[in-house]
Amino acid sequence: MAPTVRLAALVAAIGVGGLFLPFEVISALWIVVFAAAALDARLVRQPPAVARVLRPLARNVTSPFSIEVMPSAQTRRSRRITIRQPQPPDIRVAPSQADGMTLEGTISARRRGIHALPNVAVRLEGPLGLATVVHEVGPAGSVTVHPDLPTAHRLAMMVRRGLLQADGRNRGPLGLGTEFEAVREYRTDDDVRQINWLATSRTGRAMSTVYRQEDERDLIICVDAGRLTAGSFGGPVGSDALASTTRLDVLFDVVAALALVADEVGDRVGFLAYDDRQLTRLAPRRRGGQGVVTAALALEPHPVDADHSIGVLRLPAMRRSIVVLCTELLDVANSGALIASVARLHAAHDVTVVTALDPFVEQAQRNGSPTMQQAADDLLSDRAELVRGLQGCGAHVISAEPHAVAAVATRAYLSARSGRKPKRHTSTQ
Repeated sequence: MAPTVRLAALVAAIGVGGLFLPFEVISALWIVVFAAAALDARLVRQPPAVARVLRPLARNVTSPFSIEVMPSAQTRRSRRITIRQPQPPDIRVAPSQADGMTLEGTISARRRGIHALPNVAVRLEGPLGLATVVHEVGPAGSVTVHPDLPTAHRLAMMVRRGLLQADGRNRGPLGLGTEFEAVREYRTDDDVRQINWLATSRTGRAMSTVYRQEDERDLIICVDAGRLTAGSFGGPVGSDALASTTRLDVLFDVVAALALVADEVGDRVGFLAYDDRQLTRLAPRRRGGQGVVTAALALEPHPVDADHSIGVLRLPAMRRSIVVLCTELLDVANSGALIASVARLHAAHDVTVVTALDPFVEQAQRNGSPTMQQAADDLLSDRAELVRGLQGCGAHVISAEPHAVAAVATRAYLSARSGRKPKRHTSTQ
């Protein structure tokens, strides 16, 4: 129970009246007021039922949500109802509070993973307006935050429509594929030449024929989840959404894009995550993209140095594959082990190393203090040396700023599967 402004005003008025009225009268008034306040709180003491509508989120993508208080005798008696959704770390709710029976707003998450979502707080004010009771009501639970799936789906859609191809070859007799895969319902983004008229006439619904390429490849996505990927991107905290985004989150955006595009082009996709030990391993399989995204969902970086040899010893592939290694090129002390592991991988596979550049490093190099400029110069020089070492052992190195790295990595993968050398892509860093 908590007092209201109205109760405080009454108490103050009675206190002022004490200057003019007998003590017995003032005491009686106080007893009446506090008894009324207690009764007011008692009338709204039962917690109400609420319904919270929330769907899985994608990192840094805003989604709608709503909370509704179910009508009851409690709510009908209440003079005023306030709903508040507490915000856990890395979750942003706007607005987080509203008066009335419904709270509608938007919710976004800065980090991928499974986040606990606190109970809803509902404040009921008694019918006399003298007391309020705050109830923490369910359902308590969690919110699932996926990698940046909208970007991944958009890249897959571009591949489907022929807007993102590296080889320029036709994909079958109609430019759609070379081998029959399945018949499914027609989608609005399908080419009209995919329509299967016989199946359409039989079912009464528009049906499409799906083709796949005969030259399917194995794509193995390896992710370094060691201590370097636990860091956020530079800059003051709160100055940018990247300031609270881990490097591993951005690398998993790349994983999601590659996995869904591999499904689209008909390749088998596998996955390996490691730090100083193997964390997750999925053997390559067709239509395995969603499994890769699910496996990546709950992985978090650990404060240990990554053992890159795990990518060589436990790579889940038996035939020559396209291997995309998502890592950070920051640790000069461990660069020899990374180069040696990539060299061994290149002997059996086509290897591409993908890393996300920090947009604040260039800013520090250009506009920072002399100390920051020197640190940025040293970092970029060490990175360039490591890149040259990786390229010297046959790997392709792809780097781009966080917002672009998924698209750049996808183009590199499509180039690798077509037998072309991926174009080197870097920012001004």
